[in-house]
Amino acid sequence: MFFEDEARFGRISREMACWVKRSIIPSVAKQMIREYIYAYSALSPQTGDCYSIISPFCNTEAMNEFLQQLSDQYKHYRIILILDKAVTLRVFKISSNFKRLNGYKTLTSFKSMRVL
Repeated sequence: MFFEDEARFGRISREMACWVKRSIIPSVAKQMIREYIYAYSALSPQTGDCYSIISPFCNTEAMNEFLQQLSDQYKHYRIILILDKAVTLRVFKISSNFKRLNGYKTLTSFKSMRVL
């Protein structure tokens, strides 16, 4: 059994307060930069196994790529994958080797041979 979650990491540059002497006027460049990367991870509390990928996108293709790689990594196991209710996960299309159980909360891989 694995629990899956995704996260966004990045930076947004913005002006901030700083400490300077009263006689000095600080010079701060103002340029808004928004850069993000996304991490997809699945963790098995029973075994301590963790599988992650880093992607520049958070969309259907990235999620399906993560599911495919997770399935390939554990191809000799039946994977029960517990998902949260993230909006991006409610609308993605599942790869053919996965089946939804209980709506969009759980996925089970049928590509595998034995139970984890």
